[in-house]
Amino acid sequence: MRSLTCRSLVPGGLLAALVVAAASSADQIGTYDASLGLLPGDICWTAVGANQAPPPTFVDGALKHGQTSYGTSSYFSRALPPYLFADGAAVTAVVKIQSSTWYASNPFKRTGYYVNLADKSGKFAALGIASDRILLQTLDQNWSDQTYLMDTTNAFHTYRLAFSGSTVAVFVDGRQVLSDTVGSGATPNQVIFGDVSILGASTSLTKSIVVEGLPDCVVADLDCDGDVDGSDLGVLLGAWGTDACEADLNKDGTVDGIDLGTMLGLWGA
Repeated sequence: MRSLTCRSLVPGGLLAALVVAAASSADQIGTYDASLGLLPGDICWTAVGANQAPPPTFVDGALKHGQTSYGTSSYFSRALPPYLFADGAAVTAVVKIQSSTWYASNPFKRTGYYVNLADKSGKFAALGIASDRILLQTLDQNWSDQTYLMDTTNAFHTYRLAFSGSTVAVFVDGRQVLSDTVGSGATPNQVIFGDVSILGASTSLTKSIVVEGLPDCVVADLDCDGDVDGSDLGVLLGAWGTDACEADLNKDGTVDGIDLGTMLGLWGA
């Protein structure tokens, strides 16, 4: 599967392009890799409810996140290029839970920690991780969603949501444990991770989040529509002189002539 190399900047999700090295198509810009020592916001992930949890830190090469205050959520989101689950997609998370609550009262089941992926039609599935079980969430009113009992606190585990057509399967350390039909109604073209539910709370260590199966884009194709054209130029000029990482193509802290030169050099690509 291919990995995305840019983010769209169209309404409904502000997405960033990154200037990458020669092997740009191999760089997984939809990925969060804590071993690089960068906070999610440093690479254009949006922090939601950041003031509801202690500032994230790094512990043993992993991002430590949480715990939220009561009745709130705190997570990171990243919008993605348009894609469909029918074309195949997956999100893989390497996570160790320190503490993640479990809430179950009809009609809701909730955990603290979540990884959620949605395609351009708003279809979605979310992996919820509590301290003693995992949850495959495919419905908003999700009492019927499936769970699998396991100790998520004893070690880092590799969790994978793999989509094929209208089906999603959950793998833990390479072994399938759950599957269901994908749900609908989520914000399109988005991946999120962290303490998402106000009915749950977590303290977690995340090593990486990898999104696969998404279209590759030329660096300066900011809206990922397949062309570097006037719509991309409009986004760049609208951010001129700022440090907006969405349009700062060379990541030097300023949207300026260097970024414009990069875009013009790829014009029509």
